[in-house]
Amino acid sequence: MKSDTFDMAYKIRTWIPVDEEEQELYESLDQALDMLEQLKAMHPENIYKLVEVRSEPEVKDLKK
Repeated sequence: MKSDTFDMAYKIRTWIPVDEEEQELYESLDQALDMLEQLKAMHPENIYKLVEVRSEPEVKDLKK
């Protein structure tokens, strides 16, 4: 017997983080937080995460 009520349907959405080709680095936490808020306002459907980047040691040329 068919009910007159609407049966709820569900789906799963997946957000996969994608690294950009060129990433912009911010010199201060305040600058990064300001840009994060702007991105969230422009694209609220996206998920953003602030990541701390540590400087890497220089790679030495071993062909000497």
